[in-house]
Amino acid sequence: MLEELAYTALHYDYVVVGGGIAGVTCLETLAQLSAFQDDIKILLISESTLIKALVNYQQIGHTMESMDVTEQDYCTLTSRFSNVTILNSRVLRLDTDKKHIYLSACEDVYSYGKLCVATGASPKYLSDNEHVLAVRDTQSVQQFQEKLKDSERIVIVGNGGIATELVYEVQGCEIIWCVKDKSISSAFFDDSTAQFFLPHLQESSLPKEKQGKTISRRWKYTSEQCAGSSSAAAKDYSGNALGPDWAMSFNLKGFKVIR
Repeated sequence: MLEELAYTALHYDYVVVGGGIAGVTCLETLAQLSAFQDDIKILLISESTLIKALVNYQQIGHTMESMDVTEQDYCTLTSRFSNVTILNSRVLRLDTDKKHIYLSACEDVYSYGKLCVATGASPKYLSDNEHVLAVRDTQSVQQFQEKLKDSERIVIVGNGGIATELVYEVQGCEIIWCVKDKSISSAFFDDSTAQFFLPHLQESSLPKEKQGKTISRRWKYTSEQCAGSSSAAAKDYSGNALGPDWAMSFNLKGFKVIR
């Protein structure tokens, strides 16, 4: 009987796991739909103290949409929605039969009515070698930046947005770009457009200090949760995916003078 009472006290109607764009959008929608129902309780569980949110959303015509992605402190959600609770923790175990969720930050067990898991994809680690990194969040980029300082040659495996930005942003280092597709950045450009951009990546260009500096007008937040942790520990930590303008916050320079 005491166990049942404990579970009842920690019950939430909706539990969202993940502080990325999908998780935060789901939570905001649920909070808005239940704005006039004080008995509806919503819980967001995120490993990071920073969340990703969509702002300045506009519907342009029938098929086009415009929006910006911003990083915010998770406390902004609790200040906006009175029925929202946020826990900075990791999910250890999930019991779908009993509808119980177990966290690492405490010994409490949370029960739920409906569960949304929005943690995104897990990075594919090619090797356990200390020199092989999977870049997906701010923590992994910081580790990459530290290793890049003493590097003369790097290999970038991947053909998505992060790989494309790394190839463009990294200086002072020879780059070998490995892609499985017929053209670069195939998720964003067709073959003809990719062929047009390819010479611009291969040719020597002015140092970025002499180029026009891009100004970002988005708010910037930082998180010190995993600062100084090892690469092995970073594999156990899953921060939110990188958003726009992430490369502007890092000095991605290698050991060589030439690119």
